[in-house]
Amino acid sequence: MTTIKSDGEHTKIYNDIGEQAFASNVVNGNGLNPKELLEASLALCHVLVTKKLLTRDGIAYDAADISATVEATKDPDGKNHFSDFNVTLTLPKHLEADYIQKLLVSVERACTIGNTLQANARIHVTQK
Repeated sequence: MTTIKSDGEHTKIYNDIGEQAFASNVVNGNGLNPKELLEASLALCHVLVTKKLLTRDGIAYDAADISATVEATKDPDGKNHFSDFNVTLTLPKHLEADYIQKLLVSVERACTIGNTLQANARIHVTQK
């Protein structure tokens, strides 16, 4: 579970073991804003799944050679939601082209965050 709390001066992001990050209400601020957190979640999912699949397939890699960037964009129609998530996955250079194509398909299928975004999950808000 993730919790957001403010202490009056800072907004902080917690998981079950404690404080993990600062939140921000501006782009590129001191902390991550909601868009940046969403992009980070999708990027992290792709990186973790990629590492898991490479390990499963017995392919040696340097973790520093795997990274992802995500850019969420809105349609110009003015609706208040993101319509596209552009993921750029950086992979180790020694992978063969045929394997890369299969890997990208597998990563996309296995990323829970990506699957959730594509499925239009329901959100239930309650008051405590």
